[in-house]
Amino acid sequence: MRSRPLAAHPAAWTICPTRFLLAFAQGGALSPLLPLLRETFQVGPGELGLLIAMFGLSRVMMDLIATHLLRHIPLFGLLVRGRPAACDGDLSLSRR
Repeated sequence: MRSRPLAAHPAAWTICPTRFLLAFAQGGALSPLLPLLRETFQVGPGELGLLIAMFGLSRVMMDLIATHLLRHIPLFGLLVRGRPAACDGDLSLSRR
């Protein structure tokens, strides 16, 4: 089978710009708000940077855990087991 460049696939013209806009919205659109957030929450630049970086770091950690689990458990089984665990976590947090 001959390999084609990504741009030759019709779906790439929809998926790639959409993914770019989502990535921009998750981090790029937040940059102009940083001074306002710093003043509102009375935190330093380092603390604000750490707060912003936590989203990306937690996403990477969860991706690594999911990759490990998917090697051992089929996707459907993982989804079926994950739903009760998520509900249990939500219930335990709401009782506080």
